[in-house]
Amino acid sequence: MRVVCPEVPAEVCFASADQSLQLWHERLCHQNKTYVKEFLDQRGIEVCESKVSCEGCLYGKHQRGRFHERPSRPIVTGALIHADVCGPMQERSIGGSRYFVCFKDDFSRFRRVLFMESKSEVPNYLKVFLSEAKTAGHTIKEFLSDGGGEFKNSQVCGMLQSCGINIRYSMPYTPEQNGAAERENRTIVEAARSIFHHKGLPLKLWAEAVN
Repeated sequence: MRVVCPEVPAEVCFASADQSLQLWHERLCHQNKTYVKEFLDQRGIEVCESKVSCEGCLYGKHQRGRFHERPSRPIVTGALIHADVCGPMQERSIGGSRYFVCFKDDFSRFRRVLFMESKSEVPNYLKVFLSEAKTAGHTIKEFLSDGGGEFKNSQVCGMLQSCGINIRYSMPYTPEQNGAAERENRTIVEAARSIFHHKGLPLKLWAEAVN
């Protein structure tokens, strides 16, 4: 068998075919078409330009828009309460808990953390929190959670509605909408984790570190 080597670079051979910019865009792993066109022009390869959008890029490169700051914030305590559950933890606490629920006031930044054995206890601790707020003389107007089953149920909804509290849920897979509670839980867990690593404490003391 005899192999004949071309006398000109192989890339010149592509110029003879009538090919579109979209085809080269796909061949070069969906790079920016402007750069693809420059690359081809430098090598003398003529292509037919097309204004058709690349469906692969539309699905593969789309990004969620950036969340902006809220135009206004509550100006009184109790106007908006953020709530979120954290857990399960690796080990049960000394008191038998594996979760904690955090209630945070948007205006004062006050937070109340309560420990639970399971998520099903959320209604009981919500009742405790509402009672404490009432005793302190604060009227809760709005309650925001992530819409998980521990919050989105008849028992919790009935309790909030009976107190005249407006219920809001963040969209699925959109923690930014309940960012205050999400960030608060992260702050609590990071502080507790730092204490554990620094002091070498047993994991069963996680509730004491969080508290």
